[in-house]
Amino acid sequence: FGTYTLAGVTLQSSSLHLEGKDGAQARCVFEGEVSKVYNPGSGYVVMVRHGRYISVYGNLSSASVAQGQKVHTNQVLGTVGSNHVLIFRLQNWDKLLNPKHWLSRM
Repeated sequence: FGTYTLAGVTLQSSSLHLEGKDGAQARCVFEGEVSKVYNPGSGYVVMVRHGRYISVYGNLSSASVAQGQKVHTNQVLGTVGSNHVLIFRLQNWDKLLNPKHWLSRM
C-alpha cells in the first residue's frame, strides 16, 4: 500500500496484494453488508460496506455472497484466484486507507 520503488520506478498502490495458498478463502474483516459483487473480467470483486467504510476483495475465482447480504467478521466471501493473490482495499467514503491496520486486528 502506498508509494514504493521497483526497478528504479516509483509506483503507487491503493491496495494490498496478499499471497495465499491454493484454495485460499477471502474472509470479511468486519461485519457489514455486501454492496456489490461483480466480475470485470479479471476475477470477481466483492465490496462490503461497514458504515462509512468499504472493504474491497478482488481477484476472486468465485464469490459466495450476494449483493444486499449481511455478513459477519471472518465470514467467507469467496475463493482467491488461481494466482493465489487477494487484492484488498479499504476506504472511508472516497478516501483510501491503509488496510494493513484492519488486518492486524484479526
